[in-house]
Amino acid sequence: MQNGRDLLGVAGADLESRMDPVNGRVALLTTVLDPFFADDLRKGAGEFVGHGADSGGKGTRTGSILRAVRPTGETRTPDPGARATTIVAMDVLEGLRELRARRTAAAGRLGLVPTMGALHPGHRALLRVARDGCETVAASLFVNPTQFGAEADFARYPRTRDRDLEILAMEGVDFVWVPPVEVMYPEGPAATVDPGRLATALEGKARPGHFAGVATVVARLFDQVRPDVAFFGQKDWQQTRVIADLIHQRAPGIELVVVATVREADGLAWSSRNVRLDGKGRQAATALYRGLTRVAAAFAEGTEDAETLRRLIDTTVKGEPSARLEYASVADALDLTELTIAREPVVFSGAVMVGEVHLIDNIVVGMELARGGGADEAGTGL
Repeated sequence: MQNGRDLLGVAGADLESRMDPVNGRVALLTTVLDPFFADDLRKGAGEFVGHGADSGGKGTRTGSILRAVRPTGETRTPDPGARATTIVAMDVLEGLRELRARRTAAAGRLGLVPTMGALHPGHRALLRVARDGCETVAASLFVNPTQFGAEADFARYPRTRDRDLEILAMEGVDFVWVPPVEVMYPEGPAATVDPGRLATALEGKARPGHFAGVATVVARLFDQVRPDVAFFGQKDWQQTRVIADLIHQRAPGIELVVVATVREADGLAWSSRNVRLDGKGRQAATALYRGLTRVAAAFAEGTEDAETLRRLIDTTVKGEPSARLEYASVADALDLTELTIAREPVVFSGAVMVGEVHLIDNIVVGMELARGGGADEAGTGL
């Protein structure tokens, strides 16, 4: 952690929301179950009540979650007498006025990890890379309605706010931007940013309008938070290329960092969608990654014909009756042009449908990616 401090996440923090009956705001209460930090928090810091209402008005859920930090070099031991030296807060913000004030007060380089919540180890890898490289780390929690093609998909997306805030606090995030829909889209949800040519193929073809929604919300997040660095995951490789183009066109001062994919034990890339897979579907879902690893191995052994490599993905997925291949791609890793002869930097990618679950994955060869704890480069959401 920066500023000469090592963050120790408060293990087992139990988060709950509490409504203030006087003004309708929600205050955040944190109860720390880890006895190592319990005494520090009892000394006047066991509860943090939300800030005053922002311009967002009634219903604004703004407050802070407490975490403990130690001086650099101090190691955590079971000694009950060794206490955290400082209690600091992770601010949870829903109003633009408070966000702007918090951004102005931020020290050093500000890194932003945009998310839609339902956090998993892939998100934690992004947060750790951000923590290592920036003096201040912000995250956003916003389920963006403009990037979903069907209302049912938007409704099914998991909402796990309290659990997500706990994870963010444990990972050392300084503040979290949690805008209501009416703050993000005061004129009503609509995709207003053209994502360009990079959004027309692959996922853009399979999910029309998806990248227009992504580009719109990311552009607004950049305008609101004003980060120096933005962190996205490799798993959504096409998204990272759309964001790179967006930054070039609209926010050239922002640095883009892509963090290598984090995988579960069976090779499946971590995704919020994985929880919708049953046992049979779970096995079928790994077919895409198995196909991609076959392609990467064949390429490493000298196979350069792109159509031969695409057929390897197709053949592997066809071996799983419960999985249906939507597309297989061998493309230039930077501009996503489909290749005839594979050359580095290259991205091997694909998408499958397993029941009603749409899953994507890729392997990138010839580019260096950032790595968080547990990241597997052989394998970042929004």
